[in-house]
Amino acid sequence: MPTDRQVNWKCAVVANSRAYVGNVKLKGIGTFPDRLLKSPVFQYDTFTADSYIDVAPNDGDQIMALEAYADRILMFKEKVLYILNASKELEFLESEHRFAGVKIQGAITKTPFGVAWVNNNGCYFYDGESVNLLQLGKIKDSDWGDNIQDNAIIGYDELNQQLIIVWDSSASGGDGDYYVYSFSSGCWHQASALTQTSNMSRFINTSENALVYLGGSSVHDLYTFGTPGATVSGGNVTTADIHFGNYESKKNICGLTITHKSVSNGLTV
Repeated sequence: MPTDRQVNWKCAVVANSRAYVGNVKLKGIGTFPDRLLKSPVFQYDTFTADSYIDVAPNDGDQIMALEAYADRILMFKEKVLYILNASKELEFLESEHRFAGVKIQGAITKTPFGVAWVNNNGCYFYDGESVNLLQLGKIKDSDWGDNIQDNAIIGYDELNQQLIIVWDSSASGGDGDYYVYSFSSGCWHQASALTQTSNMSRFINTSENALVYLGGSSVHDLYTFGTPGATVSGGNVTTADIHFGNYESKKNICGLTITHKSVSNGLTV
């Protein structure tokens, strides 16, 4: 952003006919990492020093990202999420969620169902009413903490109604491992083989509903997320504990059916 402007900021969102900008620098006044400025109605490029919102100021944390959903503004600091109710003229703090912050803007994505984001503690989802952990009880906390790095990114695959969480978006991200969460089934699975020898950008949804990102073999390459091109020679399926509603009694599973969808007939079981 040009340095000669009166206001500079690191993140922004539009909600209820106003623009909100966070982590701001006011020319001639100072820098306010935890301050939120808001514009007048329908004047998205106008900000004044006296039109601001401070939530937990001077807490040693800074605003990293902003998102809006259902008349709410989600203000992400590194360690905490604050949800502001913006349905009226004056915004007010509706809820605070510790340990639910993010460190990069690519860790957040918006879906038709709500806002999803990811950090070392889990994959969070806000549906306009409550914040839930989608991986809870389905992926071990230890596995999640070991796999998900500070620069993990998340995107929404509109065509398949899935969340895509890349463990490490840096050039050293290994085999391009990622988690996939299905909104239709509520299930998770793990995949790999994303092209990843260069830093990845955040995910972007195009007007044609494609999920794209920059990076891969070169920082200038544009990729459309889809079925990995590498040949998959094997795989493991891990489920949560299957107890059929009763942990104490012993059960015998006599049969197991696996359904696989493929564009070819090359599946061998």
